[in-house]
Amino acid sequence: MNYQNSIELNSLNVNEAKHKLLDELTSLESTIVNKLNILRALDQDESHSGCYDLQDQLLTMACSLSDLSKVTLRAKKIVPSK
Repeated sequence: MNYQNSIELNSLNVNEAKHKLLDELTSLESTIVNKLNILRALDQDESHSGCYDLQDQLLTMACSLSDLSKVTLRAKKIVPSK
């Protein structure tokens, strides 16, 4: 194997690792969405004194997560595929 082929092979492995990590981020985003939905439901429980005290924070988290999802999608498009 010559030097150029070695570089291409290492580059391919790195790109595969990047895609794997980006896929893991996407999966984690889905988990976070589910946790935020649970937290939102708990926050809206009017039988407790802390009802609706997290509305602003939940909105901020949802917006931040949306931004993370968008940038993760863009990153997936940038990293070369096989």
